[in-house]
Order: sequence, then structure tokens, then C-alpha cells
Amino acid sequence: MQWRPESQAKIITQSGVAAKCIAPVAVYEINGQLTNVSRQGFYLEAGEYRIKAQGLVNTDACPVLYIPPNYIIPPIEMTFEPGLVYYLGMDHSSTRITDWRVSLWRVERQDGTPLPVVIGENRIDAP
Repeated sequence: MQWRPESQAKIITQSGVAAKCIAPVAVYEINGQLTNVSRQGFYLEAGEYRIKAQGLVNTDACPVLYIPPNYIIPPIEMTFEPGLVYYLGMDHSSTRITDWRVSLWRVERQDGTPLPVVIGENRIDAP
């Protein structure tokens, strides 16, 4: 499938920033539908989405106090704009797993120019 930037957003989930406690994620549900999308990148039509994912967390850099069994990380709810590349990851900066969230940590224009992002608030800081 080819990216149509005039109508779609590209979503990347394979990378993170270990030093900032942002881990890669595996998306397993989009808008209530189970899915198996590529972590290399997948495309969504512009619009609002609710995405559930599991973190692929390495706790060496960011330790956790306790991981309760079967804990499910809350979904991320976002509006994706066409022509932008969104990077989603698991923010596991808290030592409490109940504070962990799927987060937007980077957004780029189609040409690779980064846009300012407020990590944890899941929004672009400026147009």
C-alpha cells in the first residue's frame, strides 16, 4: 500500500527514545477493531482515532516499582492530520506502571521537518 499524504497520516511505532523512557509499541486495536499493523509504518485516513497498544519496554534505563499482572495501558485518542508522520511510543517515565501511557513523541512533515510536540499531552505545539 502506498502512502497518500493528501488524505492520510503515516504512523510509526517501531522506534523510541530509551533515554527519555519512550519505548516502541505494538498496536493491536484501532477504533475497537483488532488489527495487526506493521511497526515499520502504517497509514490512516485523516481523522480521530482511539488506538490500543502494548509497550515493548526495557526497564534498564527507567525502572518500575511493580508491574501488576494483566495491566492494560489506556488507549491514546488522537486526531491525525493528512501529510504528517506521527511517532507513537510508550511513555514509561514514571516508576508506577499505572501512570504509563501510549504517547505521541514526534511529528514530522512529509519532508522530514519536525514539528514541536508536547510529550504526554499528545498534541502538536505549533502548526
